[in-house]
Amino acid sequence: MLRSRHWQQIAKYLILLLFISAYGYILNRLLQYEHWNEVLIQFKQSSQKPFYLGTLILLWCLNIVLESKKWQSLMMPFTHLSFTSALQQVLAGNTTAVGSPGRIAEMGGRMLLLPKALRVHAAMMTTVGGILQNIVIITGGIFGFFHVTNIKHSTVLPLSIPISAVILLLLLVSLLVWKWAPDKVRYYIKTLRNIRLKNIFTSLFWTITRYLVFIAQLYAWFQFCGLNISITIFLPLSVSYFFLITLVPSHILIDMGIRGGVAIFLFSNIITNTPLIVMATFFMWLSNVMIPTLLGSIIIIRQKLIKQAVIQKES
Repeated sequence: MLRSRHWQQIAKYLILLLFISAYGYILNRLLQYEHWNEVLIQFKQSSQKPFYLGTLILLWCLNIVLESKKWQSLMMPFTHLSFTSALQQVLAGNTTAVGSPGRIAEMGGRMLLLPKALRVHAAMMTTVGGILQNIVIITGGIFGFFHVTNIKHSTVLPLSIPISAVILLLLLVSLLVWKWAPDKVRYYIKTLRNIRLKNIFTSLFWTITRYLVFIAQLYAWFQFCGLNISITIFLPLSVSYFFLITLVPSHILIDMGIRGGVAIFLFSNIITNTPLIVMATFFMWLSNVMIPTLLGSIIIIRQKLIKQAVIQKES
């Protein structure tokens, strides 16, 4: 019990440290920015804002649809989910994930809308889905690291540190999991063997497609905010961006700070307008994290009200 409390205290201090570091870095960069009078002018320069706004709405819908299709594919070996059910479970998962480090509680929202007999499978397949996503992001990030162009050498050196760190971290976590929970690992491996490769590859297809949508969204938000950047320069920077924000187990209190800090760190070598970089990152965070979270909370509340009504009717 004491050990559990001890680790909880350490986790709180780590979150506080990351909170101060992430937002402190952003604040420092904004305070150093001297051309605030140009920010509004540059933001208003783009005459294609309605076009980009329409594109962003379509990309947002496509993002949610792709994750729902991926969830359908992952759960196919155990049950047939309608698209509506998969969509609701994905949104509910977004809600429960927000308050947890590294979105670890995402499975809770998805499990909530499933029968008890399927909840263990849902937990396992949420983990599998997360692993597939991380594989795609890490692969893209390594590609970005080795193909970044027009970036100062001072940026390339720090990027080699997190790449090495993530490899070591993955090895360490794998060893710890195998040592402390061998029975669970064997159970998961046994269950996964019963899943057809077709389902895994289909899920991987949806994951890669959604990853491309994320990149397109970030580019569209940059254009919407008046940040003009060549696609050939943007692509390796964007995949490096998603790679770096994936490395840090985030929390709702520090999520935007990490995203904004990483975006400034990478893109400010090419784009001098730091406030608009933060703005574009904030808009993407708002659309991809907060809006699905609010929609998911409505679904969860509705589910609880339905259960209460059923219980009252039976009693």
